[in-house]
Order: sequence, then C-alpha cells, then structure tokens
Amino acid sequence: MLFPMLAPGSSEIKFLHKVAQSVEGVRGAVRLFTNAYENEHYDLAGLAEMAKAMSIDLKGVDLKNV
Repeated sequence: MLFPMLAPGSSEIKFLHKVAQSVEGVRGAVRLFTNAYENEHYDLAGLAEMAKAMSIDLKGVDLKNV
C-alpha cells in the first residue's frame, strides 16, 4: 500500500486511485499525496485543493463516485 496512513477503501484512496489511472499516473498520485501530506491537509478536500494547485487535470476523474 502506497499510503499506509489512509484507511483502505476510503474516499482519499479512491481519489488517489483515480488520479493514478489518469494521465498523471502513479507518480502523479504519489507526488500529489506527498505535497498534501507536507501541508498536513491530506483529507479528500485537501487532496482536491492540492491537485488544483499542482494543475493536475481532473477532467477524467469522476469525483461523484469517490
């Protein structure tokens, strides 16, 4: 598991999985989590906020199913 501090099946894990399946890939998902973790705001809202700050394309990520 890449993110041991997150609960398996949590919305944060689902979000990061969707990011990993996008153009960003696994590296982008890890980079996103690392940046959010360093800001001590790695819940779903923090991850989405960091994704915007990092200009990660979330067009292919359906946030309603997260």
